[in-house]
Amino acid sequence: MTSVEELLGVRGTKPFECVGTPDETMAALHLARLAGRTIPHGVMTAFNGCVAALLPDLEAVAAAALTFSPDHELSARRIAQLDDYLHRH
Repeated sequence: MTSVEELLGVRGTKPFECVGTPDETMAALHLARLAGRTIPHGVMTAFNGCVAALLPDLEAVAAAALTFSPDHELSARRIAQLDDYLHRH
C-alpha cells in the first residue's frame, strides 16, 4: 500500500509514474490545507508532520508546481482545453 510519505518523497520511492511529483503533491496538499479541505486517512497529519513543519516556503513550492511546463505529452488540442478550463475557473 502506498503511503503519503512515498508520494511526498519523504520515505521510499514514488510508486507510480502517473502520480504527481513530490513537489506537486506538496503543492496540492498545501493548497488544500489553505482552503480548509478535509482529506481522509491521516494524509494531512502526515503532511503537516513530514513536510509543512520542515519547509519554510510552501507558497514557493506551490507556485513552482503550478507553473506551466513544456515537459508533457499533451496534444495541442488538450492544452487548449486546459487553458480554456483554467481561464473559466
